Amino acid sequence: MKKTNKINFFGIATRRMIIPPVFLLLLALVAPTAHASLGMGLSVLYDKHDLGSGIGFAPRLNWQFHDNNAWSESVGIEIGYLNMDGSKTVPFVGGSSIHYNFDGAAIPFLFNYKLKWNPGDIFGFYTAIGGGMSFNSLEWVDFTGNKQTLSTSILAWQFQLGSSLTFADSYKINLGYRFLGSGDMMGGTIKGGHNMIDLGFHYQF
Repeated sequence: MKKTNKINFFGIATRRMIIPPVFLLLLALVAPTAHASLGMGLSVLYDKHDLGSGIGFAPRLNWQFHDNNAWSESVGIEIGYLNMDGSKTVPFVGGSSIHYNFDGAAIPFLFNYKLKWNPGDIFGFYTAIGGGMSFNSLEWVDFTGNKQTLSTSILAWQFQLGSSLTFADSYKINLGYRFLGSGDMMGGTIKGGHNMIDLGFHYQF
């Protein structure tokens, strides 16, 4: 039997994600704006997940609404792509098990808050938290030889911690760790935890 759940990406995003962008907009409007600026960046991610490991990426836009030279705060929006190809042995009732090969992906759509400490304007540290939705998909061939597909949309969250290097005032490189919870699949058989090394590039206008 083929199991398919279709996702209306924009419909889900509209219905379930109204509060986060409104909150971020209000926060940016009421926050100090003397050093406010727009930024954009891209993270290349080495992702260790339940089915193996792979490379992903995450472009982002941010609004830095506070900067007092040592501390800065920003809010932003990010959409990522994480390859989840891999394999896993799935246990069954009675002690039997089957080894499956999976083709999959996770596409997290997140709103983030980032706090940075950069006292010397060159080397600094950052931490960030985020929340939103993850749009996940899996394909595999079952023990009967039939191709199965599964798609889900699940609440997601992430945490980041790392260091950054600033040069030429506006260009930044960061190296850090991030954890993403993209939601379990197949009744918890496939875990949704992603442990990632984040190499990022950023430009602040």
